[in-house]
Amino acid sequence: MTEQQIIDCRGLQCPEPILRLASAARKVSGVGTIVVRADDEAFPLDVKSWCKSSGAELLKLDRTVDGFAAEIKVAGRAPKTERTVPVFQRTLGLDAAPEVLLDCRGLACPEPILRIAKAARAATGPLRVTADDPAFELDLKSWCRTTGATLISLEAEGDVLTAVVHPKSAQATTRSATLEAAATPTPPMVSPAGQQPSAAPQQTITPSRTFAADLDLRAVQDPLDLESRLAGLTTVCAGLPARVTVASSVLAQKVVRWASDGGHTIDAMSGAGPVVVELGMALSEERAPFSRSTAMVAANADSEVDCALLVLHNDLEALLAALLVANGAAAQGQRVVLFFTFWGLNLLRGDRPNEEAPREKVSFIQRVFKWFMPKGPRRQQLGQLNFGGMGPVLLRGLMRDKNLTELPRLVDQAVEQGVKFVACTMSMSVMGITKRDLAPYKNLELGGVAYFVAAARGAQMSLVF
Repeated sequence: MTEQQIIDCRGLQCPEPILRLASAARKVSGVGTIVVRADDEAFPLDVKSWCKSSGAELLKLDRTVDGFAAEIKVAGRAPKTERTVPVFQRTLGLDAAPEVLLDCRGLACPEPILRIAKAARAATGPLRVTADDPAFELDLKSWCRTTGATLISLEAEGDVLTAVVHPKSAQATTRSATLEAAATPTPPMVSPAGQQPSAAPQQTITPSRTFAADLDLRAVQDPLDLESRLAGLTTVCAGLPARVTVASSVLAQKVVRWASDGGHTIDAMSGAGPVVVELGMALSEERAPFSRSTAMVAANADSEVDCALLVLHNDLEALLAALLVANGAAAQGQRVVLFFTFWGLNLLRGDRPNEEAPREKVSFIQRVFKWFMPKGPRRQQLGQLNFGGMGPVLLRGLMRDKNLTELPRLVDQAVEQGVKFVACTMSMSVMGITKRDLAPYKNLELGGVAYFVAAARGAQMSLVF
């Protein structure tokens, strides 16, 4: 049985009808229909585009006496799993070469990533990096994803992060060391407490084999999460054997399909639940870093962002455009990130200090900077025809008369739709904007240039405002 919702958007202008439709669609469990009534002339074209990009089915679109009526069939979907850099068990292959120590404490973005990149070019083994820059974690994961490096571990002690990274350039050395040391038998797989040992193997498992990575995914049930974790094996174990353990035969079939698509071999498989799969990994140099696609531009399977927007200016018209595009893309199912740098950071400033954030010292010049810069979505000025502050007042009045969505509401809608806000820490330090100055948005993170470069590289759409 399907559920039906009726949304009355008459009197509302673009993008409000589509945003309300997208919000209602996210709340549907199972299969349901949504009837939307609207009188915006842009609605027919917008609703057709939304249905096409979101996978919904437009059952009916009629012109009525007072506007339009659309009936849309939607299917509830599980929330998207965040694609993170997998952390592998440290095996013989990853420990074969000594670690290189890098102390980046006291350095701000982009200096830690630049030092890691320089050390990685000459590394023959893992890098152990210590840093205290707030943007370090996000930047490091993005750098690993972009360069093919593997994040072995990441630990926090107070404000200090310690990461162990295995650069892609060191993997040839790792492969040689692993093959030479492959004499120690691999201990047998132990079943979780309360479970019986797995059934008889379909293929013989070699008891004395050494694996470059031993990936235990028995806790993973989501196929998307499974694929994202398997993706890192390609760079860690290029040309080497790997072992993967999953909870069921259904997930084991996903592993087999993934290996087949990537040109890897299935050397052995045993058990029914859990299932142990031994893989022979193809050399990463022989495989394209992007998925095979029939589109004119290949899609990046490892990207966590579909739409990357750089917000450099704080002119009211630029911010309106950026938030309109962000909300529109999010409403059509895209994963959107807004990267705020320099003047654009002013949109994220709160009306009052964030009491949960610690106090930080800023210079007199930086305090003067902040005093002259408008903060928050209600105080931004026009870049053209500002008229000493009267321009924004007139523009907001016109928008209210036309029933258009204003900037504060667009910001709130972006938060509701899960649009990711990232504040540039380098710009914050220059302009004296501290975490205490930022509004406590639940989707706000701190990041640096490495994060945005990685996001923009894999995104299908990248714009600057």
